[in-house]
Amino acid sequence: MITVWIGISIGLVVLLLIAMNWKRQYVFILTITHSTLKLTHGQVNEEFFEDVQRICKLFNVAEGQIKAVQGRKGVNLICTGSIKSQQRALQNALNHPI
Repeated sequence: MITVWIGISIGLVVLLLIAMNWKRQYVFILTITHSTLKLTHGQVNEEFFEDVQRICKLFNVAEGQIKAVQGRKGVNLICTGSIKSQQRALQNALNHPI
């Protein structure tokens, strides 16, 4: 009977640890409010930051958020708000800076 309780306890601890680490870990988060770009989490290089500013100005983006998560083949971007339609341009700027 005691081995059953130990097994259940270990299983619950493992599930708890998995649940705690389930949240995505963002490499960086860029926030655009009132046409102003601001880094709110992590670090980005200056070239990418300037490219994002140019893209936002070119497409008149006033609101949105760009989140980067580490993927199997590099960093993937998740965009929300009015910047979402320019996600491909942003991914290109990240992978191939000007």
